[in-house]
Amino acid sequence: MSNSKATRRALLTSVLALVMCVSMLIGTTAAWFTDTVTSSGNKVVSGTLKVDLQVLEDDNSGWTSVKDSKAPIFDYDNWEPGYVQVKILKVVNIGSLAFKWQANLVTTEELGILADVIDVYVKEDVESYPENRTDLSGWTKVGTLRSFISGIETTTVGEIEPNDTKNAYEALGIAFKMQETAGNDYQNQTLGAFDIQILATQLSAETDSFDNKYDMGLDPDADGNILTEIDDVQYVYTPEGEYVLYKVTEAFAKDTLVVPEGVTSLGNYSFAYNSNVKTVVLSSTVRSLGRGFDSSAVETVVLNEGLEQIDSRAFKSTVNLKQVVISSTVKVIADNAFQKSGIKSIIIPATVETVGETAFGASEIETVIFEGNTSIQGYAFRGCPDLRTVYMNGDDVTFITSTLNGRNSTWFCNGESNNPNVSDIDFYVVNDTVAARVKAAMGAEAGNTDVIVKTPGEEVYDAATMGGLYELLPTLPAGTVLVIPEGTYTTTGTFTVAHGVTIKGEADKTVVFRQSSSAQDNLFNCAGDATFENITFETNRKGYAIADNTKNHDTAGDITVINCKFEGIAAEKNWGVYKNLYGNLTIENCTFDNYDNAICGVNNGGTSTTVITGCTFTNINGEAIGYVASTLPADFETNVIADNTGLTAGNVIGY
Repeated sequence: MSNSKATRRALLTSVLALVMCVSMLIGTTAAWFTDTVTSSGNKVVSGTLKVDLQVLEDDNSGWTSVKDSKAPIFDYDNWEPGYVQVKILKVVNIGSLAFKWQANLVTTEELGILADVIDVYVKEDVESYPENRTDLSGWTKVGTLRSFISGIETTTVGEIEPNDTKNAYEALGIAFKMQETAGNDYQNQTLGAFDIQILATQLSAETDSFDNKYDMGLDPDADGNILTEIDDVQYVYTPEGEYVLYKVTEAFAKDTLVVPEGVTSLGNYSFAYNSNVKTVVLSSTVRSLGRGFDSSAVETVVLNEGLEQIDSRAFKSTVNLKQVVISSTVKVIADNAFQKSGIKSIIIPATVETVGETAFGASEIETVIFEGNTSIQGYAFRGCPDLRTVYMNGDDVTFITSTLNGRNSTWFCNGESNNPNVSDIDFYVVNDTVAARVKAAMGAEAGNTDVIVKTPGEEVYDAATMGGLYELLPTLPAGTVLVIPEGTYTTTGTFTVAHGVTIKGEADKTVVFRQSSSAQDNLFNCAGDATFENITFETNRKGYAIADNTKNHDTAGDITVINCKFEGIAAEKNWGVYKNLYGNLTIENCTFDNYDNAICGVNNGGTSTTVITGCTFTNINGEAIGYVASTLPADFETNVIADNTGLTAGNVIGY
């Protein structure tokens, strides 16, 4: 205790002494040395990456910025074979950072057939127009406009230093030339609008005051990929020259996306982040789908010519999927391609060589049409509870045994996964050889499997297949006879019938094509000769049941309608058959009831003939027959009215 008190007294004495010293200091006069340094106006300013695209005036008088003008660079309305248009551009660095750049041609529209006959030429370091602009000697031809949309390859890639005290730029000439061999098919055609886009990104190593390594590795990713976004869709340029549709963002609000020309592949799940897109049309340059549509909300996809494979899991878990139009160049449908998808019908073109294991496994598929001699891998359609009908139009379809888990193959089944051999499927084949292979493939269920060998020249389709007919009808060869089984087929769209195709109902059966309440278009558009037999057509609003290519009235074609019924199921604007000014028209033993205009556009001139006989017209509000002539022929009453019921001169009109 005494030691503690002694310590406190010592501390107190020290504190008092310190206070006294401070008091003495305050009370005296002394000199103190001080110094202060303050910097002023410090700035940290990031560099700017800014690019401009300028076009040279046609008279070489000066340059105009595309940013300012917003005008198209290529703009001419009267292209013809051999026509050449040249434009001189320069890419200008108006920022403070060096960048690398690439010129692309991009579009969000269908290009049309002109893109196949317009060649693209480029020339570097050209800064004035040549005296003879049709002379492209010394220019590099890089391909057609279609093949070079989005990326004119290495001829348009460059690097530009910062714009410090000079106008740093690189010049580039682009020329379009219409091929001299372009024929009449290319008259009056329009090329889909496209943009010239300059993609710029900072150089990965820009020189500063002490070295050129401070910003190494600043590319968008470690592999050198360049990410860009156009109209809420992200794309990636790879160092290998690939142009990938990487991601359709949530902000993309349209229900249809036309993949731009130049895109070579789809990134995995690229459509899974957006629920708005329902229809996708691929451009001609796409070569890989990857897992692009996996888990997406898409409903319709049109594949492009040139695509050779539908990749594994490309459409996996697309529960809303309704339709995929497979192009004629596809050779392989890979394993699991449509696994667990909502697709209900599919037409597999003759070019498809292989359908992989579980390609449609556990999907909602109902109807499959094989157009050629496809090899079908084991388990291809395993565990499909709704599968009911398979058509095999090839004469040498084969079945390849699966090695999946070492088990025996089951090619088609609509039973549960743990009972795969249950079968309730009808097969339509073209010969006994394929029929025997189907029976062998079905194994224990062969006795419960109906395999029907079709009559040559006839294709039989049921109600579940009607969705596929939209794509099939325009592609059928002339002479094909489609036999439609008994049933009512309601449609909201238009069937386009290929030249020389016959559509008929089964004898003594009722086959009805019904226009839905929302439809306002034709039921059938005929691209040329067409025949209809034993069909009932029910129409409800403006639009013909059968039309002779109403979008092109000078197309010749013979229309034949036999033993058909035309019934208006609404109170207004029901129209029956339209025939244009060319070709022959034959209507025999048909009935027309509740129509404004039953038969229109009948021609009595030239070499075409019109035969209307044995028909009955009731409840006709307007024209039973509309004749394309200033006056009716003199023998019209004798040859037409007398051969039909319900016709009078009053409801036959010449105009």
